[in-house]
Amino acid sequence: MTRGPGDASATPNACLRPGASLTVGAEGVVIELDPGQLRLGALDPVLVGAFERLSGGTSAAGDITDSILDTAGPVGLATWVGLLGRLAAAKCLEYRVSDGDRRVATGRPGPGYRPMASLPSQRLSLSRFAYLRPSETGMVLDSPLSTGPIEIRDPRAGIIVSSLATPAYPAELASSDRGCRWAVPLLHLLTDMGFALETDAEGATAETRSEVLGRWEFHDLALHGRVFRGRPDLPVGDTGRRGVARVPAMKPPMSGSWVDLPHPAADQGSGTLYETIDERRSLRAHGAPPITIAQLGEFLYTVARAREETDEPGIRRRVYPGGGARHPLEIYPLVGACEGLDPGVYRYDPARHRLDVLSDRGGLAKDVLRAAAAGMEDGRPPQVWLVITARIGRLSEKYEGIAYLLAHQEVGVLYEAMYLVATAMGLAPCAYGFVDGLGFARAIGVDPLEESAVGGFLLGSPA
Repeated sequence: MTRGPGDASATPNACLRPGASLTVGAEGVVIELDPGQLRLGALDPVLVGAFERLSGGTSAAGDITDSILDTAGPVGLATWVGLLGRLAAAKCLEYRVSDGDRRVATGRPGPGYRPMASLPSQRLSLSRFAYLRPSETGMVLDSPLSTGPIEIRDPRAGIIVSSLATPAYPAELASSDRGCRWAVPLLHLLTDMGFALETDAEGATAETRSEVLGRWEFHDLALHGRVFRGRPDLPVGDTGRRGVARVPAMKPPMSGSWVDLPHPAADQGSGTLYETIDERRSLRAHGAPPITIAQLGEFLYTVARAREETDEPGIRRRVYPGGGARHPLEIYPLVGACEGLDPGVYRYDPARHRLDVLSDRGGLAKDVLRAAAAGMEDGRPPQVWLVITARIGRLSEKYEGIAYLLAHQEVGVLYEAMYLVATAMGLAPCAYGFVDGLGFARAIGVDPLEESAVGGFLLGSPA
């Protein structure tokens, strides 16, 4: 494997993250985490030795890789790369670039990381979606397309990163006044984690040539990547880390004068829209028997079907409003329990009012459905989880800079329609917005940048 300037030692040090430790015993190799364990089982002694070096945290990643290749061959190397992917997915892998005892940069890869990129001899260019933000220890280099963030503690590393704003040869950066002995390991880290991209003769990268990425604005993809791509570094829940006072439930009056409004008549009649809105609640418990296919069909027909075709090219209006009637949203029922319908993953076809039966690639959709159990009172998976995706290109074709904003406004409109219809039908509705967009896209076999999760809705029979 060609490494460009330098040799195998001119790569970042590979190590376990703080809080993770290695145990080798009768059960094989086990990574102790906080909380839980990652059991890797019995491994070839060469790989066990590689993990011991990883645990020590002082070995260059390239040295470990070359040692495995020399003693265990390509098969051993492929096994090692797969194991590193598991460690990254479990949030326990770290790559460090140092200048003596001083830490220069630390990369923390997450799911999808595969450290196979070599340092190319041609020019590199910084991803147009990369950005720097301040942190408690310095700066963080991040991107919605990277496998994780890189913490930068040395300002000189920031200079090298900014130098990649225009295509530059790695050897150039390593030998110029901006370079230093850790420049090559830093470039390896930037390349492996998806920040520095190989260019062609015209200075274009695979990213700039991509039609799919060409539909995304920087600010839209930055937000989307932080929320829906399953990144491991985001705190979720009431962590109290900001240390600020709580926002009051009701904003206090803004002036000393006001006008009282008349209330509507007390008796609006049973089953009216007024009553349905008043009774709407988020119900996080499902009962027996489960929802039926007839109920699911009525629900989807009422909230999401497409209306009759019109003479407008490229337009097919639906029963709920959307920006420019572009309607980018798709609904995928993940069914755990539904009378008359097999458990599985489906796609609702709003034009034909039917369900496309999809294959669950590697059982990933089942994992996504099980993850929704966190939104249920009893901790069990919901009867039906409606995952909502957006084909962002439908909106960016017309609205560009506000495409992602409009997509989420439409999700809000669809949520309210789902709540009201489910309440009127006597079902248990609950919006549950957190979806592992990357995992779900893999489960149904779509490009997560072309169509990705933007919301979810739990549905079932009431407890």
